[in-house]
Amino acid sequence: MTPAPPGHIETCSGQWVDPFDVDPATVCVEDIAFALSNECRFGGHLRSCVADHSLAVDAAVRSRGASPLTCLHALLHDAHEYVLRDLPNPIKHLPAFDAYRKACDRAQKRIVAGLGVDVLPGPSGNLIHRCDQAVMIIEAEHGLPSKGRGWPCADEKMIEFCIEVRPYVEARMLLPWIPVEAEREWLDEYWILRGVVG
Repeated sequence: MTPAPPGHIETCSGQWVDPFDVDPATVCVEDIAFALSNECRFGGHLRSCVADHSLAVDAAVRSRGASPLTCLHALLHDAHEYVLRDLPNPIKHLPAFDAYRKACDRAQKRIVAGLGVDVLPGPSGNLIHRCDQAVMIIEAEHGLPSKGRGWPCADEKMIEFCIEVRPYVEARMLLPWIPVEAEREWLDEYWILRGVVG
């Protein structure tokens, strides 16, 4: 048996991936769907997975009239977590985790390239970030005692934005978390968008 390459992780499809130096040729969309559907949000304190979160962000972005390419990037916005996993925000944004954040950014770019997805125009990234924040707060409303109130991102304007996008994303949050279904729905949406975007 060939020994595992140093510093690599093995994915469910058998790919060896270096999380800190992702080779685009090793990127497999099925690996992404599988991993994201098995990762709980908020450090494991919410019965919702990253795949469901990504589908909700995609729905929020679509509700704002975004292009299919922007929706695809919204669906993929946490794709790097398939090899780097997620860290709760208070940890992720500590100065000591600067290398981790840079690795996430680098991996995200290489994953998108490996999937053959066109680069996203700059302004569209701002919409995805805003919808990501809104979905995070709506998730908290459904599953955490604080309901997201008092969080740094939950200012008055963001709460108003949450009200606007809530009807489009709430259905995802009310579903029971079943990893195999989240994986299938994430992949279905990916291939639908790829069929439009190319």
